[in-house]
Amino acid sequence: MPKTNEVIAILCADIHLQHKAPVWRSAEDDWYEAMRRPLKEIDNLSKIHNCPIIIAGDIFDKWNSCPELINFALTYLPSDTYCIPGQHDLPNHQIEDIHRSAYQTLIEAGKIIEYNNDSVYHGGMFLKMFPFGTKMTPLQNTLKTRLHSDKRRINIAVCHEYKWIKEHKYGTASPDTEFKAKHLEGDRVKGWDVIVYGDNHKGWYTKKGKTTIWNCGSLIRRHSDEIDYKPRVGLLMIDGSVEPHFLDISQDKFLTPEQSQDVIEYDFDMGDMMESLNQLGASDLDFEQALEVYMKLRKTTQAVKRILLKAMETK
Repeated sequence: MPKTNEVIAILCADIHLQHKAPVWRSAEDDWYEAMRRPLKEIDNLSKIHNCPIIIAGDIFDKWNSCPELINFALTYLPSDTYCIPGQHDLPNHQIEDIHRSAYQTLIEAGKIIEYNNDSVYHGGMFLKMFPFGTKMTPLQNTLKTRLHSDKRRINIAVCHEYKWIKEHKYGTASPDTEFKAKHLEGDRVKGWDVIVYGDNHKGWYTKKGKTTIWNCGSLIRRHSDEIDYKPRVGLLMIDGSVEPHFLDISQDKFLTPEQSQDVIEYDFDMGDMMESLNQLGASDLDFEQALEVYMKLRKTTQAVKRILLKAMETK
């Protein structure tokens, strides 16, 4: 009989590697070193347990990351890694444009296992990958009869899709994205032993019936509203359960309230904003409407909203 405490995978998501430190983390002496610490920790976990890492999307914060950041990812991302792209990894959030992205560079270099091999058997796991923009499908639609009949198999759906429960959400989260028991009763999630979610930076865990649902949360604290958040990864056990492993954040540095009181945390850049507005179809909306949609999608801070909307009044 297999040991129930055997770890067979490390589950994480939303790393959001970025070249410049976020304002709140600008107290770091070396931002690249600050990003390296959690990557080193999960790499060590992978080696200790002799198991792969599964990343449920958003390795990069920008799809067109600079060469220095790409080189950093090639050096410090663990190698035995299965991954799907999140929207931040994709130009215009479009999967068909992935060939233009920094994410594709990692694939070409053999650093991550290409998501297009979307049905993967690894040891005791069967993985089905659902990148951003795709919907989860029923287990029976993805498995051959031989694999489906193997009771020892752990069947895992890896998704980059925003889901929330109870207090684990942002204020603007749509009620339609709440994870409820009825989702497990629907045909498209039927039969999965484990569902791994990325996109919601507030990690959560639940179990409905025999299915374990693990939302990874963010790997690196980047913004001031995450001051009390404890980043963690999931240790997937051979029995299908998931145990949290909280990361060492003792060396994290960030601005104090006194240092940051006069700082507005801008959470976008102009190029990203214009690209997103084009995607939203600004030609069909007036600019102000499109801008409001963009700010809602990006959860823009109230201070930034006031500045941008005030600027609109003087146009």
